[in-house]
Amino acid sequence: FDYSRGFRVTYEYLMDEVEIWIQGQKRLGYELVYLSDDTQVRSDLKQFTVRSAGVLPEVSQQVVFSYYAPEDAYVGGVFHERDLLKSVQFHQGGVVSYEYTPATHLLDNGGQVLNHRPHYPVFVVSSVIRSDFTGRNDVTNYSYSDGHFFFDGPFDRSFAGFGQVMVTDPLGQQSKYFFHQGGGFAGSSLGEHVSDDWYLLGRMYRSEQYDSSQNLLQRQVISWDLVSLGPQRFFLQATDLVSTLFGSGGPRSSASST
Repeated sequence: FDYSRGFRVTYEYLMDEVEIWIQGQKRLGYELVYLSDDTQVRSDLKQFTVRSAGVLPEVSQQVVFSYYAPEDAYVGGVFHERDLLKSVQFHQGGVVSYEYTPATHLLDNGGQVLNHRPHYPVFVVSSVIRSDFTGRNDVTNYSYSDGHFFFDGPFDRSFAGFGQVMVTDPLGQQSKYFFHQGGGFAGSSLGEHVSDDWYLLGRMYRSEQYDSSQNLLQRQVISWDLVSLGPQRFFLQATDLVSTLFGSGGPRSSASST
């Protein structure tokens, strides 16, 4: 998952053959079963199944991938971009579902817009719902703020992701992640590299973990260094990591360098 960019969940599914790797091993004997009248038209392909063939012939094992169709473009007050992954259904009965939100629709607790940039729609995963065969639903929510568009001339420009990403797990525990953007959100007081240049785009420099009562449990600050490989080419590595644990006995810090 690419937290800094909202990790758009997409799959390329118009193909003649499929290769499936499980725990590092290539599995042969799989086939695609298309649930559509015309498999050559991308917009008509709403769903397909990956089914094992010849591995365990007496057991029906299949994974069903469903995608948002054009008629799903506006559902429940939220726009959805077509062809984004909607759900994955496993043969054991579990289902993983995905909800998306345009970044410009995200608000903070006070109703303020979290992202004024980029200047075009960016759909991000707002929630992931994991359901089992008993009907239990575990929901993980995602929030993104301080979206930025990096611009250094007409030939050097790109979406620079989000400065802050917050993940809330099914137990109400929160994790916050902070990313370099080559500008954008000014996080020097939080540990961001003073020279937040383009080569640091998408690199995480800070993370925080909270319990369900919003008590800070752990904080990590990462420093990055670079080695020049020539004009406009750099090798990046995390050189310092300072981790602090918080508890009843007070904060305890540890540091490591490479």
